[in-house]
Amino acid sequence: MVIEDVRAWVFRVAHNQWIDSRREHQRYWTDLPSDAGTSARKHRDWRPDPEQRLIRREHVRRISRQVSRLPELQRECLRLKALGLRYHEIASALDIPMTAAVDHVRHAVAKLRRTLRSK
Repeated sequence: MVIEDVRAWVFRVAHNQWIDSRREHQRYWTDLPSDAGTSARKHRDWRPDPEQRLIRREHVRRISRQVSRLPELQRECLRLKALGLRYHEIASALDIPMTAAVDHVRHAVAKLRRTLRSK
């Protein structure tokens, strides 16, 4: 897989990981008794520990590996969408119909979702 704008892709992956992390922490805090959560929240260090960083790196590697296995056109449509292009812009850039751009992105996302959930 060739990623032309690595910075944008890494930012996107990091942002998604941050969202997942926040959801996980939110789930953790709602399970605590009401008095325990107040003092724990004040002193909690939100920086990831070495294990969490390793898990994140492995997750990024898994995503990268699965993206590289996508068909070239799906991969390119997904990359352009991740960069923030609209479907009509993707279609124009790749000289394909807009409906094809939409389909390629949807199929790529669905395939990634299936393969990443199964592992």
